[in-house]
Amino acid sequence: EEFASDGRLVLAIIPGKPIKICSMQKGDEMSITPEKFSEMLDFAEEKYKTIFPEVMKKIEKALKSKD
Repeated sequence: EEFASDGRLVLAIIPGKPIKICSMQKGDEMSITPEKFSEMLDFAEEKYKTIFPEVMKKIEKALKSKD
């Protein structure tokens, strides 16, 4: 946890197959090795696969309730 608080990597992902990174920002002073960067990208892709469908369901539900 302490190591993770030394920096952050923020990715903006565009849906599709394959997904595409359209924006990336690294913050704070943490250095990222190529191996760790690859691991982080894999992690982001896995999280995208589980979170994006849930976000879309909530958006669709909100849009239907407006009508």
